[in-house]
Amino acid sequence: MKKKILLLRENPPETYLKALSAVGAEADCSFFVSDYSPYRALLLIGGGDVFAPRYGKPAGEERGLNLIRDEREFAALDYFTSRRLPVLGVCRGLQILTVYFGGTLKTLGGDGVPLHRAENGKDVCHSVRRPLSLCSVRQVNSNHRQAADRLPDDARVLLQAEDGRAECVFFPAANALGVQFHPERMTEKDAAAWYGFLLGGPIPLSCV
Repeated sequence: MKKKILLLRENPPETYLKALSAVGAEADCSFFVSDYSPYRALLLIGGGDVFAPRYGKPAGEERGLNLIRDEREFAALDYFTSRRLPVLGVCRGLQILTVYFGGTLKTLGGDGVPLHRAENGKDVCHSVRRPLSLCSVRQVNSNHRQAADRLPDDARVLLQAEDGRAECVFFPAANALGVQFHPERMTEKDAAAWYGFLLGGPIPLSCV
């Protein structure tokens, strides 16, 4: 029997389901899961902010908090990362991965707002590049309040924004990949390339 992807949310936006369908993946969309063994990979999607005390900062600036969601995502990560089963974190998913592995987040304000999020709630676009490269390689979308700040020691930044913020991070010991942008809201090619990681595909840096 073909194992499915676990998408840890009830009734997720259709864009995530279309991206999974584009790579031929079947998904269960469920929040309260007691048995993870039927699943081959985990998808963590966008949403509200991560509770600041989880990464050692005082509460108060967060929006859209869901403490139960934080707990359920950490519990799922315990299972999938200990077995090195693929994990893809999108937007908030990258932030959860960062905190789970011991890093911290920063709430963006001032100069970070126009680059990474629009006040009207719509996506903005900015360029990304590989670390140490002087060339911007392409445009990605962006719409987030929190961002990775201090990353875990073994995290590998694969793409970064113009201001140096991490846009794609790989956690090699756990076989987990986080992207701050939303491939499922870009082109079909982008969606298929990035979501293919859940099925054992390569990290698609060649497409950027």
